Amino acid sequence: MVLPAELRARVQAEAKKRGLKLSPAIRALLCERVQELDDAEQLSRAEEWQRAQVWAVRERMKAGDHDEASRQEIDSIFDEALRAAPRRPPPAS
Repeated sequence: MVLPAELRARVQAEAKKRGLKLSPAIRALLCERVQELDDAEQLSRAEEWQRAQVWAVRERMKAGDHDEASRQEIDSIFDEALRAAPRRPPPAS
């Protein structure tokens, strides 16, 4: 792979820090960056869901529905969400 000299030097320095050759270092950095992008997307979806939930509660409260949730109901909702959350595969070596 042809890299600009400055980028090649930076990647080579990272490879040396990790005790890797250039190609494995490039693969590792690429995998890490793709994982960061996936994590950011998942966080963004979670934040959107949270905002939607807050707006739904706000609308219910404006409509006069002021019921309170028990701790058990809240725990149940979180447990269900965690069970439904996709699991990440372990990082490739």
